[in-house]
Amino acid sequence: LTCKDPNSYVTTNEPNHHLWFPYIENLGGGYVGLGAGAYLGARGYNTGTRVLELVDAALVNRPGWKIRGEGEVTLAPAAGQPMGELPASLWFSKGPLFAQARGKGRVPYTPVASFVTDLNETHKRQKGVMPGTDAIVCAKFGQGRAALFSVLLHHSEAGVAFLPKAIRWAAGEGEALSTA
Repeated sequence: LTCKDPNSYVTTNEPNHHLWFPYIENLGGGYVGLGAGAYLGARGYNTGTRVLELVDAALVNRPGWKIRGEGEVTLAPAAGQPMGELPASLWFSKGPLFAQARGKGRVPYTPVASFVTDLNETHKRQKGVMPGTDAIVCAKFGQGRAALFSVLLHHSEAGVAFLPKAIRWAAGEGEALSTA
């Protein structure tokens, strides 16, 4: 995979992301957010990203993202998740931690995997925050689908091998989620 833009954006570099909604919601398109892109698809990261919010996912401990760190993390797959077998561990670098937001009129997300390990065993404000929080989530958005990954799939062979599964799922292949 080649990225033409070497910068990492904490806020969106796309001022017209409201234009994406019809392609995802009404035409069955898909969105896969990795790392910073997962912040964009969740609820309430910042004022500029509120118009994207495809997944009813709240951000856990959002102010702590800068000191959360990076490293290999172990994940526990959720029972019945629709994306198939996941790598046991993946690379994490300051990504979001998810919790159900329970917004009115929104479909709750389906957890795909949660964190088992914690990168900040010694930091008093961050210790114990990661384990048990959702690391990968997916949801229906109208006729479309969205998947958010707090981990970075492109940092390992297992992650790179899993990425096409996530993209195919978001594009409409595989098990659909309940919209109830």
